[in-house]
Amino acid sequence: METDIAAVDAIKSRAFKDVQQMAAPGEKIERVRISTLFAGKLESPEDVEIAINNLRDHLLKLIATG
Repeated sequence: METDIAAVDAIKSRAFKDVQQMAAPGEKIERVRISTLFAGKLESPEDVEIAINNLRDHLLKLIATG
């Protein structure tokens, strides 16, 4: 059962990617893991602003590179 539980994320991820490909064939789809852009907790309005700015910068960089 533990093996099945561990496999759920991989199966879910693959299914999500397959649906995206069917919805937009031929388009490059980049998934962004928010957790890689945010370090620690968001405990203040300033933390939220920094996190949003990091996400915006990352997305703009992806768009600029095609």
